Amino acid sequence: MKDLLVAILALCALAGVAYGGWWLLTESDVFAGEQRQTADPAETVAAFAAAWEAGDHDEVEALTREAPDTLVATYDQVAEGLEYRELRVRPGETEQVEDGRARTPVAVTAVGEDYGEVEWQVELELLRERGQWGVTWSPTNVHPSLREGMVFEVVREEVERAPILAAGGEQLAGEGDQVTFGFDPGTVEDRDDLAEAFEEAVEGAGEAVDRIYARGNLVDGWFYPVVTLPADRTDDARDALRGVRGALSRSISGRTLLDEGFAQHVVGRVDEATREQLDALGDPYEPGDEVGQFGLEAVFEADLAFATRVQVVLRERPGGPAREVLAESLSGAEAVQTTIDARVQRAVENALIGVDEEAAIVVIDTGDGAIRASASRPLSGYNRAFEGRYPPGSTFKIVTAEALLAGGLVPETDVGCPERAVVGGLSVTNAGGRELGDTTLEAAFANSCNTTFAGLAAEEVGIDGLTDAAERFGFGVEPDLPLPAFGGSFPEPADTAELAAAAFGQARVEVSPLHLASMAAAARSGVWRPPYLMAADEPGDARQLSGGTLDGLRRMLRAVITDGNGEEAEVAGTDSQVEGKTGTAQAGGDVEHAWFAGSWGEYGFAVLVEGGGAGSEVAAPIAGRLVDELQVQLAEDG
Repeated sequence: MKDLLVAILALCALAGVAYGGWWLLTESDVFAGEQRQTADPAETVAAFAAAWEAGDHDEVEALTREAPDTLVATYDQVAEGLEYRELRVRPGETEQVEDGRARTPVAVTAVGEDYGEVEWQVELELLRERGQWGVTWSPTNVHPSLREGMVFEVVREEVERAPILAAGGEQLAGEGDQVTFGFDPGTVEDRDDLAEAFEEAVEGAGEAVDRIYARGNLVDGWFYPVVTLPADRTDDARDALRGVRGALSRSISGRTLLDEGFAQHVVGRVDEATREQLDALGDPYEPGDEVGQFGLEAVFEADLAFATRVQVVLRERPGGPAREVLAESLSGAEAVQTTIDARVQRAVENALIGVDEEAAIVVIDTGDGAIRASASRPLSGYNRAFEGRYPPGSTFKIVTAEALLAGGLVPETDVGCPERAVVGGLSVTNAGGRELGDTTLEAAFANSCNTTFAGLAAEEVGIDGLTDAAERFGFGVEPDLPLPAFGGSFPEPADTAELAAAAFGQARVEVSPLHLASMAAAARSGVWRPPYLMAADEPGDARQLSGGTLDGLRRMLRAVITDGNGEEAEVAGTDSQVEGKTGTAQAGGDVEHAWFAGSWGEYGFAVLVEGGGAGSEVAAPIAGRLVDELQVQLAEDG
C-alpha cells in the first residue's frame, strides 16, 4: 500500500513538472513525522524526552500525533516563562495498556538561577498507527495543571528582610501586617489610667508609657507609639484600650514577631538604623532603613537584609491570577532557621504570664541539646536566660548526687540530716531549720538537706571527685552560640569549707538558666550535650554521666516531686513523669533566687525567678504550669 502511494505521488510529481510546476514531494516529506516515530513506544518516549530536554521543540512536535499549531509556542513559553538554565526530562517505564496504546510516566525538573529546582511529573499517552508509535497531544504533557491559554512565569518581588524561622518552619520574625498602639498626649485625661490600660493590653506596655512621659517635652497632637502587634492578634489590646482617652492605633505593614514578645530576646528586634550603624554597615544601607538592634536580627543582619522573593507561578492567562505557585524561595538573602520549637516556646511564654519579677525559662531537647525555647523577663531587660550568672543553690545537688552514686552510694544509703553541721569550719544549715535525723540519701535529696550533702561531699567525694562530676555536667564548656551566653563555672574548691558550700550550689559556683537546663536534660538522658541554637549547626561533643548512676539519679529526682519539696511541680494526667530539683540560692544580703531544674518527656528545663525566694514555693509552681502548657501545646499540634 505504501509503495502504491509513493508511485501515485511520483506520477503526480511528473505531471506537475509537465505543467511547469516546480514542486516535488518525496517519501521523506510525507512520512517525516512517522519516520521520527518508532516501532517501539519506549524509543519514541526517549526521543521525545531528549528533544524536550535539548529545547528542540520542532522535534517534540514531530514526535506528537495530531500536534496543534500552538505546540511549539507552548513549549517555547515554558522555557521562556520558567527561565530555567537546565531542564531534566526522565522517562519512567513504558506500559502498553492495550493493543496500540501505551503510557509512560515522565519526571521533569526545571533548574532556575535563583529559585532552585521545580519538579513535577507528567504521564504521556502513546498511540500506534501504521506500526509507528507517537505521543498523543494534551496540555498535561507539559504540566499536570496546564490548560489551554495558561502561562508560566517567574515573579520577583523585593522584600525588606528574610524571615527568622522556628525549627518547624514557622516565622518567628517576618514581614506582615501590624497594628501600632500609642497615644496623643494632648487628648490623655489621666496618665496613670492610660499606663494601666496599656499594661492590661500588653505586658510591659505600661512601663513603656511611663518611659515616654519620663522623657518630657511631649507634643500635643503627636502620635507616640507604645507597642506593635501582628494584625491578627490585636483583639485583646483593642478591648483593653477601648474608651481610654488618648489611646490610638495605626495599621502598618512591616516586621513582626510571631506574637508580641515571642522569643524576643533570642530573635531580636529591628528599628531604624542610627547614624553610627549606617556608617558601620556602609552601602547599600540608607537613612530610614531598618536594621537588627539585638538578638539574631543583629547577628545575622548581612544574611537577612535585602531579600528578593522569587515565585514560580502558573497563571490562568498572561497577566491573570496565579492558579498555582510551583515554588517559592528567597534570593539575595537567606532565611535564618533556629532550633526553637514554636509549640514549646508558646508553652514557655504562657507559663510566664503573671510573673512580675525578673525571670527566665530555658527548655532543651534531651536527645541532642537543641534549644527548644527561651524567654526572659522583663521584655525590656537583657537576655538573662543566656547571659545571667547566678549561684545554682540546691539544684547543684544533682551534680553532687551523681558523684555520690558514682562512688558507690545508692538512694537507700543511710545518712543523717541534722538541722546544723560544721564542715571544714563552715557552719551549714538547712532552709527553714529542717531536720530529718537519720534518713536515706533519697529522702535527704528530696527534702534538700544542705547538711547531708555538705558532709558527704567532704567525706565521700572530695575536691577532685566533685570537680570531675561538674565536668561531666558540662561545667567549664563555653557555649557555642551566635548570641552572648554564659555556661557553668565550677572553680576548684580551695579547701574543705569551700567544697562543702559548693556541694549545695554556693561558694563560687555559677550557672546560667541555659546551663542549668542542659544539666536537667543530662539528668534525664544520662548524657550532657552542649546546647545549640541554629538548625544548621551540629550537636556538640557529648559527655557521659558515670555508668550505673542514671537510674538512681532519676529515682531521686522523681522523689523530689512525690515525697519532697518539689510537689508544686507535679502535673496530673500525663504519661510522662515530672522529675526535678528545687533550689534557693543565696546571692548576697537577703537576696535569694528561686530555681527549679527539671525534666518531662523529651525536655530538660530550668526556671529562674530572681530574688523570688524559695524555689519550692516560687519556681516549682511555674515549672508545673510549664509542663501543663507543654501538654496542651503538643496535644493541639498532634
